[in-house]
Amino acid sequence: MGKNPIQGFLGVDGGGSNTRALFMDANGKHLSKGFAPGSNPHNIGYPKAASNINEAVQAALENAAPEQLRIASVFCGIAGIRNTEEQMLLTSELQHFQWTRNARLSIDHDVSIAYRAVLGKDSGITLICGTGTSCLGKDITGEIILTSGRTETIDDPGSGYAIGLEGIEAGLLQSTSTNRNDIAKLAPQLINLAQEGNPTAQYILNKNADSLIELIRDTLSRLSLSENFNLGIIGSLGTTKTPYQDLILKKIASEFPSTVLRFTNKTPVEAAAELALT
Repeated sequence: MGKNPIQGFLGVDGGGSNTRALFMDANGKHLSKGFAPGSNPHNIGYPKAASNINEAVQAALENAAPEQLRIASVFCGIAGIRNTEEQMLLTSELQHFQWTRNARLSIDHDVSIAYRAVLGKDSGITLICGTGTSCLGKDITGEIILTSGRTETIDDPGSGYAIGLEGIEAGLLQSTSTNRNDIAKLAPQLINLAQEGNPTAQYILNKNADSLIELIRDTLSRLSLSENFNLGIIGSLGTTKTPYQDLILKKIASEFPSTVLRFTNKTPVEAAAELALT
């Protein structure tokens, strides 16, 4: 007789650059992982976003011996998902894939799983700073605020994409690609130029760091939080030791001197899988 199938709980972290999938069992043990390109539907459309999510899930399934695995629940944290309508649009596309048919499927913004990874169930604000930027704040009243600096003319100020793009526009960097991810990958070059003393590069970094402070300030103004609120930071530019991170942390200390900074070793995809498990 064959073995009873293992109940699998699937977490998906769909960012602008990459999509990650993780299976856990009912005890929280990691079973397998899968990877694919980014899945922000505002960058690539809902059908392609769903296709990339499926690619990551299929890779994880193949690594987990799918004949022995039954997917019980799925939690997806996907960049760009802002409301119920967008959740429904992505759900509709994902339902073309077999693995969604008999599983409980939940979809939220990727910042929600970043928040969970850093602050868990605590109140506070999480700043995500990588290819893109955004903030998610929660207070003890249950109020939840999601903020972004993205407008029709300004695209994710403070992010790797914004820094790379401004470096290109200033003639400091070169790229033949208009892809957001490719441009964001140029940010470390501009950070190096700033460290070497280039005044234009230093100006770009300072301006973008100020944009992050404004993003935090905007989020805080809409919540009932004390002055010693928790501030979680996640994302490559916010957690990697560079002059830009130093600048961000210095400005945070000046603007919010009583805040409690929080970092984590838990990844957003792990948080997503834990949410699938609950």
